[in-house]
Amino acid sequence: MNLKYKCEPLSGPAKPATVVFLPAGADALDRIEELSALRSLIQPHLASGASKGGYLDCLPLYPAPDTWLVLTGLGPLEELTEGKLLEAAAKAGKTLLSLRVKDGVLCLPPLPHGAVKTLELVVE
Repeated sequence: MNLKYKCEPLSGPAKPATVVFLPAGADALDRIEELSALRSLIQPHLASGASKGGYLDCLPLYPAPDTWLVLTGLGPLEELTEGKLLEAAAKAGKTLLSLRVKDGVLCLPPLPHGAVKTLELVVE
C-alpha cells in the first residue's frame, strides 16, 4: 500500500482514498482548518452521530466515483498515546485493505507527538 502525507490543506478527497483521523468532539472539524474543503462531506456524519471521532470509530464513505473517504476516530487528543495512535492507524489500514484500496492520502490533526514521530507511528 502506498500512503502519502500532505502538509497542506486538502482541496477535496484524493483518489482513490483519503483517511481523515478525527479527534473526538463536536468541534473537531473547526480545529483542523486543513479540512475545510472536506467539511461539507464530513459534517453531516458527525452531526448524525454516524461518526463521533471516538477511539477506533471507522466510517468509510464513498463521496465520488472511485473515491473513498475513511473517517478514523482518535478519541480525545489528551488521551491519545503512541499505542492508541498505532491502533488507529492499523484500523484505517485494515479498512483500506478491505476496500481494496492500494493508495491513499493521510490527514492528521496536529498531535502532541510531533510530526516526525506521528508519521513514524502511522507508517509502522
